[in-house]
Amino acid sequence: MKIVVPATRKARDARGWLMILLLAVGALTPTFVSCADSGKELEGGPELDGGEDAETSDAHDGGGDCDAGDAGCTHAVTCDETDWSPVATTSIDKRRTLTSIWGSGKNDVWVVGSAGTIAHFDGTTWTTIPSGTKETLRAVWGSSATDVWVVSTPGVLLHGNGWNAGTASFDLAPEIPRVVDNVATLTLAVWGSSPDDVWLGGEPMPLDWDLSEHAPAWRKADPGGGVGWENVFVARSTDRVTVRSIWGSGPNDVWAVGGDDDEVFNPDGTQSVVSRGRTFHASSDGSGGALQWKELDSQSSSILYAVWGSGPGDVWAVGRRGTIRRFKTGASRWETVSSPTTENLRGLWGSGPSDVWAVGDNGTLLHFDGASWETSSAAFPPGPKPNLYGVWGSGADDVWAVGEDGLLHFSGHTNNGGAP
Repeated sequence: MKIVVPATRKARDARGWLMILLLAVGALTPTFVSCADSGKELEGGPELDGGEDAETSDAHDGGGDCDAGDAGCTHAVTCDETDWSPVATTSIDKRRTLTSIWGSGKNDVWVVGSAGTIAHFDGTTWTTIPSGTKETLRAVWGSSATDVWVVSTPGVLLHGNGWNAGTASFDLAPEIPRVVDNVATLTLAVWGSSPDDVWLGGEPMPLDWDLSEHAPAWRKADPGGGVGWENVFVARSTDRVTVRSIWGSGPNDVWAVGGDDDEVFNPDGTQSVVSRGRTFHASSDGSGGALQWKELDSQSSSILYAVWGSGPGDVWAVGRRGTIRRFKTGASRWETVSSPTTENLRGLWGSGPSDVWAVGDNGTLLHFDGASWETSSAAFPPGPKPNLYGVWGSGADDVWAVGEDGLLHFSGHTNNGGAP
């Protein structure tokens, strides 16, 4: 007989109602970075300051040695040899990690990260903003340039009206209601179809004191300008699944992906961890009632970290160990797709069905051209390759990736294959 116990999750939480006025603390004029011996310079590099105190449990140490032949390391290359170019972050604290990126267009891009980092790009200049928190900010999304959300924990949910004349003003939105205060969880995902239809996902939050029921997702419950949150049960309330990413093609077509790690106590007294990649789809029953959630077979024992689709009939998910899955109209389960990597894939975005990007650990950059997934290259500085956590673009020729060492940019041209 095996006894399954949900794995312990650790996180920091914050509580309370506060109003935060986030004013730009200094427009960072474009700097330049030169790739090794390339003879060309890259414009638009930011210094991502991100806050007053560098200490964070999610901090990244940008140092480290690189052994010859180590696939997780890189050596000097020119920008002419690669598809992606680094954007200068000459004074960034290397312990800061950028976790998520989103924009309403080419000249309105937001990034968030560890130690409360928030920065904005207006098409010319990156500007860092004090966030009022030291928490790691996990995800950023907006329905438009004037409606932007940043999430971290159930008590750290920031909402702002966008960038205006060099400043940004955010409110600390009402927290997700909690029954058990001493159980800390993380809010990991945000997506919506409009200002009044916003979804959050994260680690399962206890709904009772005996910890038998949990909610892993929430939906804005007060349309018409107000903010409140209602529990969303993508699975049974007794099922402790973590929702790590949410995407939809509209209000009646919503996907949530994630999974769970369970500690299994074996008959011989040993323990092991069993993982499952899990996917859930919500659709309308056609009567105008509440959305109906259904779990679909991901055919994956690996946790899934990101979901994105080009439309309701073409949806992708990626996750641990290079896992790539695709769901098409009429299918009863996800399709297993050949992957050129075994690295964890953590971010996903595309401009269309034949132009999809995935990013992940050890500098992994993958591109789908409509036929197959191929690796793409970047001019990383010499040393260990950084983990990448997010990717977003305004179009096929303007794509950003973020991670441990700041930002990378793809401008649409290819130097060594694997890109449009």
